[in-house]
Amino acid sequence: MDNPTIATPSEIDAELAHLHAERAKAEATVRNSDEAPYEVDERNAVDLAADLEPRIEQARRSASEFEVSMQPFEEEFDRRGGWTRAWLVQNTGGHVHRTMLCRTCFPSTKFAWLIHLSGHDEAEIVDLAGEAACTECYPSAPVEVRNRPSRIKTPEQLARNEQKAERATQRPRRRSPRLVGFPCAPSTTE
Repeated sequence: MDNPTIATPSEIDAELAHLHAERAKAEATVRNSDEAPYEVDERNAVDLAADLEPRIEQARRSASEFEVSMQPFEEEFDRRGGWTRAWLVQNTGGHVHRTMLCRTCFPSTKFAWLIHLSGHDEAEIVDLAGEAACTECYPSAPVEVRNRPSRIKTPEQLARNEQKAERATQRPRRRSPRLVGFPCAPSTTE
């Protein structure tokens, strides 16, 4: 994306989500290099270090580059005074939150960023979330809305629904049984 100043909140957040994911992969490479699954002894320690060092350095550079790439999008978010965002906790019965810093969540909580809802009205987010709307993040949500089933699904739920629909289209169709040999209704004409 060349110009975030003309992009929608969803477009900006989609780019940010992509950059965050790529940065996380690079940072995981650096972190996981300490836990390399190699048997290290004196004979292969030098070879292992020579192999890991350039990969670690490349991962560090990549993480820094992604951080720099995120800056214009973060600045545009700040310039506009922010916008609404929604996050879905990725577990059974997970709630939709306004922020990942909700006091009901933990550092280990895994979230799905609902970028398609970025910039949408809070009432619309709550309406879609239904019973999954976090009562801490959305305390003003009407009770009747929070009693409705959520229309927001986790990526896993969406994948399961897709697989279910695919299986349904692959099943042979059952034909309706034909009523053969049954007499017709008697004719009323003579």
